[in-house]
Amino acid sequence: FNGTINGASWASGKQGQGLSFDGVDDKVTVPHNATLNITNNLSASAWIKAADPGASGGIIVGKHQGGNVNNQRGWIMSATTVSATDSDKLQVVISENGTSSSGNLKIYYSSLPVFDNNWHHVGFTFSSNELKLYIDGVEDINIVKFRDDHVSSINANDEALTIGWHQVDNAATRFFNGIIDEVAIYDQLLTPDQMIGMSDMVSNSTLDRWTFQYEYDGRRRMTEKKV
Repeated sequence: FNGTINGASWASGKQGQGLSFDGVDDKVTVPHNATLNITNNLSASAWIKAADPGASGGIIVGKHQGGNVNNQRGWIMSATTVSATDSDKLQVVISENGTSSSGNLKIYYSSLPVFDNNWHHVGFTFSSNELKLYIDGVEDINIVKFRDDHVSSINANDEALTIGWHQVDNAATRFFNGIIDEVAIYDQLLTPDQMIGMSDMVSNSTLDRWTFQYEYDGRRRMTEKKV
């Protein structure tokens, strides 16, 4: 898959180079492709280094549009938006039918801060109504379940995959301020051991993966690397 970098610049990442976002208008966009509509057994992760974004709720990565116009919600990983006092936590939103209506949405956020200007490996897994959040390779068993509707599968939408931003009612918003590195998306449920391995920067050759060099390499992982 080919993605487009707008404004973000290469900087020292957790491993090699990552992308630095200014929190104003920097973004990476990967056009919609049906292959990216992973409706179940989804895992996603990234390395981030960023300060508390406050109410702006910086986006890490997602395939999702908020608001009331297009009903194009899917999944998204970001800073917390539902609690002003917890804006330094990791938040994951999953929608079953593309809306935020009753019975169709999960909004979980972590018990631990990750937007504190230190490097953190953040991620989640989702399978048939079970959503787990991971911080630095360890499952957060004390997550806050702000919304916990029964969600059997993730809405398959026609939104772009976005890194460092997303859209609300067709307007670009919630820009990330900091560095994002090693974005990874899997169409399989990663085990706790695999999550630990990723946070330890240990290569696991048993994982099918996409390599995200802003091009598709025929495998099943995405990771930011300079072209």
